[in-house]
Amino acid sequence: MTPPVAATHSAPLRIAFLWLALSLTLLMVIASTLVKAAIQTDFSEFVHHPGPRGWEVFCLQFFVYLSLGTAALYLQTPWFRWLTLLLFTLAGLYMLAHQIGHMAEGWRYGLTGAVDLAHHLLSALGVWQAWRWCRQARQQEGAALKPQELAC
Repeated sequence: MTPPVAATHSAPLRIAFLWLALSLTLLMVIASTLVKAAIQTDFSEFVHHPGPRGWEVFCLQFFVYLSLGTAALYLQTPWFRWLTLLLFTLAGLYMLAHQIGHMAEGWRYGLTGAVDLAHHLLSALGVWQAWRWCRQARQQEGAALKPQELAC
């Protein structure tokens, strides 16, 4: 059964929106940390977290999220759909491991914990949407082959 035309065209928009939403969670974590430090007038925490390497990782992550969201609107090939599924999975697992690492260090979460939870939920939703998008490609390929098979 082939999905309706509207469903096939809205999948890339959903994927793009989820990558954008993940980008916004990253910005919210940085913004809340900066505001907290400004209120306390103590920016010493930034030496260790995120630190220079962490800031580079953050910038790379932000760039990848926005790039993938944009690419989802233009690249709809099966390989890109599977890559999207893989990258949503890795993004979710990376952030989960990052949060578990902080919890093991004894960090207490406030607002950033809620934003991290939002990141986990958005990643899980991204995996589910990407899986559905991959299955659409399979169904469309199968539908394209049926007339050829009938002719033989």
